[in-house]
Amino acid sequence: YFHDTHDIDFKKICWSGSAKTCADHNFITTYAATLPDEDYAESFSYYVQDGTASTDPLIQRKIDYFATKFPK
Repeated sequence: YFHDTHDIDFKKICWSGSAKTCADHNFITTYAATLPDEDYAESFSYYVQDGTASTDPLIQRKIDYFATKFPK
């Protein structure tokens, strides 16, 4: 499976360990808000499939994280 060795930078956006530090509306989906790895997976999927800018600054930081690591 794929493992991003720098995913801690992504997880710091809305997580402290396995504890959420953001409100539910700061996640791409409700499922993304369940676990850090699910947030990563759902956010990455959104970036690849859609990737349009978000008005939510925390969601936008997640999109920007992927845009920097995986430019289209």
